Amino acid sequence: MTKDNVYELPAVGGPKHAAVKQDLARLLKSAPKKNEELIANLGLYTRSVILAKILYLNELYQKILDKPGVVMEFGVWWGSNLALFGSLRGIYEPYNWTRKVVGFDTFEGYPTVTEEDGTSPHAALGGYAMPEGYQDYLAEVLAVHERDNVMDHQRKFELIKGDAVETLEAYLDAHPETLVALAYLDMAMYEPTKRVLELLLPHMVKGGVIALDELGSAKFPGETQAFKEVIGPGRYRLQRSQFLPDRTMVVIE
Repeated sequence: MTKDNVYELPAVGGPKHAAVKQDLARLLKSAPKKNEELIANLGLYTRSVILAKILYLNELYQKILDKPGVVMEFGVWWGSNLALFGSLRGIYEPYNWTRKVVGFDTFEGYPTVTEEDGTSPHAALGGYAMPEGYQDYLAEVLAVHERDNVMDHQRKFELIKGDAVETLEAYLDAHPETLVALAYLDMAMYEPTKRVLELLLPHMVKGGVIALDELGSAKFPGETQAFKEVIGPGRYRLQRSQFLPDRTMVVIE
């Protein structure tokens, strides 16, 4: 926390990686191209670690192609995963209007921190808070992406603001038809991860996938603790991503 009580993300990676990011940002900003041409050529500025993340999301999506159910993400942050999941739907199953993508986030950062979350500066009240009004901006971005694919008259995404401990239960009560094919958990903290896993399991389809971003992470021990208490390492098959070796998927079999 800063002296003004505003959360700042700790630096990630060493000086080399920070310099690379700064150089790419500078080159992107000064590119001698029109904006619409930049959008079509963002691969020029995409770092390999970001490409690996995109390949990982594709890896997850391919596992649920023959499964019914929605995609849910908990802890959407800037929302790039939601946009990519929507684009993957547009590629693999453009007419599957039932494959809704639902994102849950407080958009105001972590509301609580418990002793299970450890002492890392990453785990702080207000961590990963977004600018005021960001939910509306993200909804507009997702709507534009939706217009780029077929059946754009059918809205296929939702953004749910609030603590997922409360909002997921309310959502499931309001939508008893919900089956979940893919759940992407990136909240990192013990309390919301545990409650979301408890609520999700009865709605997960056989062969569906739960992706856990911080499983086994020393920085965010709360996620692993929650996983152990609700699911445990021996109940379902755990699979490591071939693109991001620190990411784990739980296959509900």
